[in-house]
Amino acid sequence: MVAPHIRVDVALPEDVPLSEIMPDIVRLTDQTQSAEAHRGFNLSRFGQDPLDPALSLAAQGVRNGEILYLRSKAEQQPPIVYDDVVEAIAGAVESNSRLWNDRMLRAVALSGAALFMYLSAFVLWRAGSGGDIHGVPAILAGVMAIVLLSVGAARALVYDDHVSGAVVCAGALPHAFVAGLGILPVQEGFGPGRGHFTTASVTLLVAAVIAALLLPYRDAIFFSAALASVIGMVSGLIALFTEASVTKVAAVTATLALALIGFLPGLAARWAKIPDTFTVPEASDEPDEEVDVALIKAQANRGHEVLVGLVGACVLVLVVSLGILGFSNDLWARILTAVIAVAMFGRARIFRQATEVILLAGGGVVGLLLLELGLTLSASNSNLDRTTWIFGTTAVAAVLFALVGITLPGRQISPFWGRAMEIFEGVVLASVVPLCVAVLRMHDWARSGFGLF
Repeated sequence: MVAPHIRVDVALPEDVPLSEIMPDIVRLTDQTQSAEAHRGFNLSRFGQDPLDPALSLAAQGVRNGEILYLRSKAEQQPPIVYDDVVEAIAGAVESNSRLWNDRMLRAVALSGAALFMYLSAFVLWRAGSGGDIHGVPAILAGVMAIVLLSVGAARALVYDDHVSGAVVCAGALPHAFVAGLGILPVQEGFGPGRGHFTTASVTLLVAAVIAALLLPYRDAIFFSAALASVIGMVSGLIALFTEASVTKVAAVTATLALALIGFLPGLAARWAKIPDTFTVPEASDEPDEEVDVALIKAQANRGHEVLVGLVGACVLVLVVSLGILGFSNDLWARILTAVIAVAMFGRARIFRQATEVILLAGGGVVGLLLLELGLTLSASNSNLDRTTWIFGTTAVAAVLFALVGITLPGRQISPFWGRAMEIFEGVVLASVVPLCVAVLRMHDWARSGFGLF
């Protein structure tokens, strides 16, 4: 056996799982005090993948006299040296990650299952005449949601397949929403209203909470659905009791969702119970307690998973709200759409993980696209000036994004431009509330209430 800085001849039992004899191997090779001990070790043949610790040496075809290599899990395997062109070609083909494999087959199959589950919810939503799904469609959607939650929980808890369990439980979310839409009957001549949307948000919240409680892992989408349903429920209640227009409700909802983004890291850290303070230990003769690195790492990973779900919920709410604002005929609503979309790029700067940044930046891009699409579809073909302005802004946006992609990667932003970006972001964020007030027409209410002008 070859280990770092040492080579030993050992006799190992053949019928014992490798994980049970691994501590003795590390001790015999004098690696317990090495710098890589906390990372763990693997046994492997030269140039091959590590041996499976759950299997015995005999089950993995290890023979007497064979040389095994003990390496840290963080250490890269040495490259294989070939003396035959055919073997080199075969090795290059096998190492190509683009080859079709079982992992890709599983991903495609689960993606297809998810799409058809979402499609079934859409079919039930469109089943009623005039948008009225009260009755059989709503009952079928509710039964389907219960069945999918049960099957997904069984896959995760009984078969220990958390990925497929999360996919199946995620398919229950749109069915729960459709079932909530059909709880209340629709008045003849009218489609689903604010009360239907509120009840649908409640049923979606219930399904998301149940799924998050049943699945111990892979539950970011359920945190996202839960937060989005809470925001939707509050917005529905506001619209129900104030009788405000959809545009005004969307303006308030988008403003609150944008403000909530700054609090999400702290909320995720508290949920994952990540320590947020560090106290200097007092001088004493007692040795300091060792930090549980594995626990802290698990809490950090859990916090990131929760944070992805919370950010995804805010982005979903923002995109829906920006779509409503962008397709409205209100000038202030469209200005607010552009400002919030730009503000989402600034909010992405407070995150370091790629998932959160992609969600916020992608949401900002979608918001701008919805605004341009709303302007384009509402523009008259005979209004040449307006069409020219829309075309010009679209071209400028394309040039700006291209310049960012070409010039910024690999370059360090100077302190001057970094400070300028912070000031610009502050101005953009500060302008959101006044624009929301303008969409709500609160200045008209103030003038009429106080008898001004």
